[in-house]
Amino acid sequence: MEAAGRSFAELLRELRRRAALSQEELAQRSGLTVKAIGALERGERTRPYPHTVRALADALQPDPAARAALIAAAPSRRATTPVETERPPHDPGQSADRDQPSGAIGDRPARTGEPGFLRPLTGPPIGREVELTELTALLGAGRNRLVTLVGPGGVGKTTLAIELAARLAEAYPGGPVVVELAALTAADLVLPAIARAFGLPETGDPEAATAVIARLGDRRALLVLDNLEHLLSAAPAIAEILAGCPGLVVLATSRAPLRLRGEKVVAIEPLPVPVSDDLAAIASSAAVQVFLRRAELVGGTASVEIDPPVVAEICRRLEGLPLALELAAAQTRMLSPSELIARLDRLRTSAGPRDLPDRQRSLDATLDWSLELLDGEQQRLFARIGVFGGGFTLAAVEAVLGDDPDVLDGLQALLDHALVSRTIGPGGQSRFRLLEPIRDYAAARLADLGQEIVDGTRDRHARHFTELADGLRPALHDSRLVTALDLLDADQANVRLAVERMLATRHYAEVAQLVWSLWLGLALRGHAREARGWLAALPDRGLPARSVARARVSGAGLSLVGGNLTEMAAQAGLARVAAVSLDAGDELRAEIDLVSALGAIFDGRTALAKPVLERLIQDTVTHPDLAWHHAHAVASLAQADLAEGDLGSARTGLIAAEAAARALGNPFTLATVLNIRGTLEELAGDRAATARAVLEAVRLGLAARMGWTLAYSLAAAAGVAAAAGELVVAAELFGAVASLSVSHEVDPRFAASAALAEGALTGVRRGLGPAAYAQAWSDGRTASLDHLGALIDRLSARVRPD
Repeated sequence: MEAAGRSFAELLRELRRRAALSQEELAQRSGLTVKAIGALERGERTRPYPHTVRALADALQPDPAARAALIAAAPSRRATTPVETERPPHDPGQSADRDQPSGAIGDRPARTGEPGFLRPLTGPPIGREVELTELTALLGAGRNRLVTLVGPGGVGKTTLAIELAARLAEAYPGGPVVVELAALTAADLVLPAIARAFGLPETGDPEAATAVIARLGDRRALLVLDNLEHLLSAAPAIAEILAGCPGLVVLATSRAPLRLRGEKVVAIEPLPVPVSDDLAAIASSAAVQVFLRRAELVGGTASVEIDPPVVAEICRRLEGLPLALELAAAQTRMLSPSELIARLDRLRTSAGPRDLPDRQRSLDATLDWSLELLDGEQQRLFARIGVFGGGFTLAAVEAVLGDDPDVLDGLQALLDHALVSRTIGPGGQSRFRLLEPIRDYAAARLADLGQEIVDGTRDRHARHFTELADGLRPALHDSRLVTALDLLDADQANVRLAVERMLATRHYAEVAQLVWSLWLGLALRGHAREARGWLAALPDRGLPARSVARARVSGAGLSLVGGNLTEMAAQAGLARVAAVSLDAGDELRAEIDLVSALGAIFDGRTALAKPVLERLIQDTVTHPDLAWHHAHAVASLAQADLAEGDLGSARTGLIAAEAAARALGNPFTLATVLNIRGTLEELAGDRAATARAVLEAVRLGLAARMGWTLAYSLAAAAGVAAAAGELVVAAELFGAVASLSVSHEVDPRFAASAALAEGALTGVRRGLGPAAYAQAWSDGRTASLDHLGALIDRLSARVRPD
């Protein structure tokens, strides 16, 4: 096809006819309107945007020469007004809320010195008022002349920048000017693009800087540079015009900082997700509001009233990333929330609105754009950290990916490009994480590296977290308990992935070892059911005796938490059989004896439990490394005396147990002893002593977030509140116990304390009446730990236990 001298309109028309397409068919393929294609073919629109030209070329699928001719025939979009924006009102090839043409804000041209701009078609960003207020104050005051909004692709940086430019229009007489840089391919094109945006003739890089400085002088102007991440080497040129224009303020958006002196970097985080499944919490979540707003715009069926916990979980799974929320919401035209959540793994390749630029039409496209900015080693590192779940430390990366050189430098690059975020974790350690949609993408890139690399990475990951579990076990038994629990919480997703990998590769003994190391922590933080599922996946035969004993005693302890005494007894019996050859000083044997005795006490078989505990106390007293088991054996023997009604012996034993617990410094051990002491004092009729023991146990449980002990101590505290006439407080605390029973699968089964709690519950219900009791109980079901702490403070002030 002869293309020389032919106009874009002529070439477009001829290529469409050669492809045997009507204007309607081409419009459907390209995502443009029939009206737009007609205007282009008639020559009424003479300067189509580059992405519009690409969309047409992709739809027409001409041969390479014809494609090149079509693209070359599109005239340059050099501005002929101070800042020109030739854009039809309904051009679907141009973003409505993210990427505007250079100089444009919303649908209206941004001209130098002209205040008052329209917002994007979708309106102001939802859930960003705090950021907008802070940034408006920051930019309005002019304290910082270079502000860079950084964050992962799809987090909404451009939307914020456009809204800020609109709000600040009157503060900048030189005019907010927006320059969209995504389409530029080289850093030396940035200054010419800025010059064009200010209505200056197209020139080379040095001349452009001089022209911009001459044009602006000391006029107060705001320059928005959108999507700078692939042009960071243009930073010195930007610094040059800032130095030459004292009234200029630059607001940049980028996935990485410019690293210029005086740069104020503002990290834009994903939107807050619902903190609970309470209807009010869901409805007030910014992430939910964005999801529902987008669903409404596309005619979807999602609403807070339909499956509110499912809507909340969708937003949590997408971690509040605005682009992911919009792409998911677009699917609600076809899928209900419950159907959508089952298909979220397919969201990465879902096509988004046609008015988004190509790089944001799907999550994969957005992340491809970020990944292309990294070198080969950095891309490989990014793919391999897709093996982690939830988050990871630098030590974990080095252990799992030790064969990758320069891990620290690579992580820094990923941080700079907002693919990884950094937080401070338990113990003041730096922790890194990928947002879940980004992690899914990294995992897909890991698979591209080949099965050998995938398998090796996953195996090293599993070994590392098995070793981590072994290291945490001693801390769970001493004064480091809370830090150990927080570390376990932080790496719960990694522990889960490690177990799944070991089960898949039949490393069953390692699974038994990991669960035994962590079962107490898993029980205290509400993971008992999941851990029992891991143990259930182990084979009945073929494991070494020690591995069987570890698995069975862990299963027994986890069953005790949930009050399943039959299962607990069966597991303990199997553990004793497997551990028959263990000596008295072995930690595993001590644990089997302790858990077996506890099960017998809770089941009313104290005569079986007491000899075991007496022997265990003697065996452990000479072993400092078994101090935790010794303290619990002493407390359990006192609990057996209490169950038999021997309050004197129980008191003597509990005094000794409390001393041992305080010396040990373990909050779980002390809270356990105090819970038993509270039951003893209540049976003895000493209200002050009951309150002292119970309220201290509650505070320990709240501080360490130990659901297992809290289920007992909150029920006892409700009894203290009832006796003090604080019936509403009592009802709320009973509601909190019910919530813990579900969320942490804790079932308080010690007969004496259960009977006291049931008596108090009956009295509170009768005293308040059905309606008031139901309301207070419901409030307790959804109460935060802070609210429960406030209730305990109120109760403590009333009963004055000290």
